[in-house]
Amino acid sequence: MNKLYLTLIPVYATIASVLTQLGFSSYFNIPSNFVENSVPQNIIYFFQLGLAVLAATKLWMWLVLGIIVVILFFLSWLDYGYKKVILAIIWISLAIALINFQNFGIFLAKNQNTFYVLSSDCSSVVEKNKTYVMLGSYQDKAIIVPINKNTNKMDGTFSFMDISTSPCKISQENIGKIIE
Repeated sequence: MNKLYLTLIPVYATIASVLTQLGFSSYFNIPSNFVENSVPQNIIYFFQLGLAVLAATKLWMWLVLGIIVVILFFLSWLDYGYKKVILAIIWISLAIALINFQNFGIFLAKNQNTFYVLSSDCSSVVEKNKTYVMLGSYQDKAIIVPINKNTNKMDGTFSFMDISTSPCKISQENIGKIIE
């Protein structure tokens, strides 16, 4: 394999991760400058997304994909000029997938049911009839968004909370889908 392709793998993984996070953040109206930009963390995130997709995909889909890969691999070994066509198909497929990673992030945000939630006894932050959801982190602070308990809609904008100094307890809860 060409060394150029080996260097493109982490670049592709980083771009895909950042686009997915951008889509997720944009659903919750969090500005793009709070998206993680560390290359190692984005590569880890990319492979975690891959494992999640792997777990959610049906067996028949993997069989179809496997057959397509075997056919493309077989055709690439023939000397009939198929290599350039197959490389073009692969590059176009990767480009189309890259374009859709932001939509995938929005899809994840729309369909996520389980979130890290601040405990209701955290009076310094939590208001009545609101659930505060932790959507990510930026530097050493958690990004939290208030959610109306009755409608499951966002009720205000995001804010930051220093978890290390906060007395608030955080637990993972199934609160349902958050409506934009």
